[in-house]
Amino acid sequence: MMRNKPRECPLRNLCVRVNVPALGSSDRSETLSSLLPAAAQSMNELRDILMASFYPPAARGLDASLRIQVGHDWLDFRVEHGRVDFDPVLPDGPDTVFRFADHRTARALLTGEEDAFEAFMHGRFRADGYLMWAFTLMAMFRSVSLPPTPTE
Repeated sequence: MMRNKPRECPLRNLCVRVNVPALGSSDRSETLSSLLPAAAQSMNELRDILMASFYPPAARGLDASLRIQVGHDWLDFRVEHGRVDFDPVLPDGPDTVFRFADHRTARALLTGEEDAFEAFMHGRFRADGYLMWAFTLMAMFRSVSLPPTPTE
């Protein structure tokens, strides 16, 4: 089965990417006008929350491209030298993808309103790549949904 290639969001000032299934021209314009604003709004609200809560000391030593994904919507960002860039170009894709069951779960876990271990155990949160970076992700945005990063 052939998968549709993700298309770039037509709202260029947003860093949300949306995958739109192939539809007839009239169906497609209706789908974009009814679905895209809600997805873009949710991901951009999340981006704004993360930008406001970014804690540079927690990102010290991390040099990575990360993706927060909810369904077919995602938010890419790059962390380097204790700074975060929410509008990066990732030609090789992200180093790690953090997948959330829905927008509410993503927001709740990244703001510390819900327990990440419980969400992980119930399949509402997972990481494809470096799972241990979940600790760093939560710390970078001051979430208390995970315990402190374990030491080796």
